[in-house]
Amino acid sequence: KNHPNPPENTGGKTEPSEEPLRVAIQGCCHGSLNRIYATLLQHAADSTSTSTSTTTKKKVDLLLCCGDFQSLRNTRDYQTLSVPPKYRSMGDFHE
Repeated sequence: KNHPNPPENTGGKTEPSEEPLRVAIQGCCHGSLNRIYATLLQHAADSTSTSTSTTTKKKVDLLLCCGDFQSLRNTRDYQTLSVPPKYRSMGDFHE
């Protein structure tokens, strides 16, 4: 699929960004997406960088969830979840 706004006169190559890519790595999520997103927003608010000319938030560009995700859509999904009943929790993925 063609890019909707291809760069001009670069032979199809894009220029590297001046900004670094900020990556957050999360282990097991267990359906707690709202807590993870709130933590990322708090990080951005806490790490606001102010210079004499600009104010820049250090937001995360990419979140990698590398452990158990537990994306339960409803309670029927418990039938496919291979954990003891005492550890079953809906989490907030379904929201």
